[in-house]
Amino acid sequence: PPATPPLVASISGDAGPPPAAASPPLAGGKGAGLGFTFKRDSHTGNWQVNRIKPGGFAETCSDIASGDVIDSVDGNSCRGISQAELGALIMGPEGSVASLGLVKANTNKPVKIDARRIKTAKP
Repeated sequence: PPATPPLVASISGDAGPPPAAASPPLAGGKGAGLGFTFKRDSHTGNWQVNRIKPGGFAETCSDIASGDVIDSVDGNSCRGISQAELGALIMGPEGSVASLGLVKANTNKPVKIDARRIKTAKP
């Protein structure tokens, strides 16, 4: 079998090429994200929403806020995965919908959001 290229994703979750095996293929090798950057919490190791990007889905959704824990994307657990793996889950074809599972920072309650991938300007 052909060698699988390494996963490549930016920490923003809104830039960088998806894995070559992404399905369906992304036009021009670029995808769209969910409108936020993410970071790993140094104490818990959990991935968190870091910054809401102007023009992205997260800016229009009152249920996504800085500090929320990213629990799952499309049913895939985000606990213990790498930055590249999370970026690959977040990125997808523009206009596609991701099922985003968050744990709210202010209430510690889980929420599920159907989030549309929208291209945003690079920071």
